[in-house]
Amino acid sequence: MSPPRPARHPSAPRSEARRPCRRRGRDRGSAAVELTLLAPLLIGLVLAVVAAGRQTEARMQVNDAAAAAARAATTARTPTDAVHAAQDAVNAMLTGTGTGCHTPTVTVDTTNFTPGATITATVACTVDLADLTNLGLPGSRTITASAAAVLDRYRTVSGGFRNTDGSVGSNPSAMGSS
Repeated sequence: MSPPRPARHPSAPRSEARRPCRRRGRDRGSAAVELTLLAPLLIGLVLAVVAAGRQTEARMQVNDAAAAAARAATTARTPTDAVHAAQDAVNAMLTGTGTGCHTPTVTVDTTNFTPGATITATVACTVDLADLTNLGLPGSRTITASAAAVLDRYRTVSGGFRNTDGSVGSNPSAMGSS
């Protein structure tokens, strides 16, 4: 003979195996609701990451363009040629890069255009972010970078430097020896 069973409460489930079935009925459709609520947040997060990546890429390219502009400006013989060389260098660096920077502005400081002087080039570019959502929403950010380069100390600059040590091509140490 087996021992008597304890009395069961009337609201207690008959078996543990049936409990998940009851629960499944209450949770039906919850995954769809969760996905519906989380999808816009996930899409927004992805767009924010893409926007941050585009800005980082544009910042790196604008920094490179500013360095190229400063180098190009130091190879010119006149301040006017330096500005044109810097603009050409920036246009060559930023054309067709896909960053959304279509009209960069270049400023070159040539106030002290003499050998050994520092030439500073500043590049500003507005990056368009409106195409990320395809909704036509406005969005842009201006990125600015500056770079400096030194004019070669031992070269001639038109109108700004004369060789006072002797004639061109002469060797001052060999002047008195014949």
